[in-house]
Amino acid sequence: MSRYVGYLFVCILWLFVPMGAWAVSKDKNPILIICSYNPAAHQTSVTISDYMEEYGKLGGQRDIIIENMNCKSFSEAPLWSDMMTQILSKYQGEKHPGQIILLGQEAWAAYLSQRDSMQIKVPVMCSLASSNIVILPKDTVKNLDSWMPESVDIFADHMDIPELESGFINQYDIEGNIRMLRAFYPKTEHIAFISDNTYGGVTMQALVRKEMEKFPDLDLILMDGRKHTIYTIVEELRHLPENTVIMVGTWRVDMNEGYFMRNATYAMMEATPAIPAFTPSSATTCATSSTCSLNSITFTPIGLSVISFALRISLRTHSAGAFAAPINPMPPAFETFAASAAFATHAIPP
Repeated sequence: MSRYVGYLFVCILWLFVPMGAWAVSKDKNPILIICSYNPAAHQTSVTISDYMEEYGKLGGQRDIIIENMNCKSFSEAPLWSDMMTQILSKYQGEKHPGQIILLGQEAWAAYLSQRDSMQIKVPVMCSLASSNIVILPKDTVKNLDSWMPESVDIFADHMDIPELESGFINQYDIEGNIRMLRAFYPKTEHIAFISDNTYGGVTMQALVRKEMEKFPDLDLILMDGRKHTIYTIVEELRHLPENTVIMVGTWRVDMNEGYFMRNATYAMMEATPAIPAFTPSSATTCATSSTCSLNSITFTPIGLSVISFALRISLRTHSAGAFAAPINPMPPAFETFAASAAFATHAIPP
């Protein structure tokens, strides 16, 4: 069925240099880390800390500079390209960085939107980003809450980014997830896709709309955080038609730019205790409803085997507490490939 689900580590081109070049550099151009969010945020801080620790172990001696774009909701998207330009303009000429590390979807998209204007191309790594993107909107785009951009894949659409050396890039197999959920729930007629008011939410929605064209017999219901608060979306969930399966994209920010984390997930689950839900992202941890079934599942970097997935599905409970009969798909429902952190070290400058 599907080929790649969850997180897929990709190492694109890595820097081939003579062994002597890995010795201490004389110019000591810094490493520039550009974050989408506050570096103190947990996921960002863990990523930076891990990088700095590994860099030190490898004998790295360059300064590390951290810049923060402080991105929030999608309403700010037209500003991000200029924000990235202003950051990079501080590191031109002799002050250019030895490497740029982009953390987060927004920083990744902002870099791609204006990379052609850079005077000097330096090696780039990315993390906390995905292969599917949407081109950032211009100031002239009106009604961002209803804007439906096209999904672009940096690999499938052969984007030319020669300076991209390596990174951790999420690759979402929406088609494979849909085929899998239909194998479990063959009577499915509607897929309700939940996305929030962030660049990540808009990007994943664009990908889902694109992939759903392969399934003309299925009805796509968009539950868009650009038009909903957590309260209105919970109300919409209560009125979903029969034979609906929920696909959770991401939910952090609603139309009022209110931030919601785990509590939003449980509010949605309580509103739809009898409707199965899947997620191709890591939006939630594996959680169960008190009345019915597995409501959400996370695909980890190592992946989740078909047998393990079938086991979790088979542990669904009803209100009476009895175990449901196991549901076993015809393997392979999907395949995953483990990430190997060893590859990334080849792109780290000394």
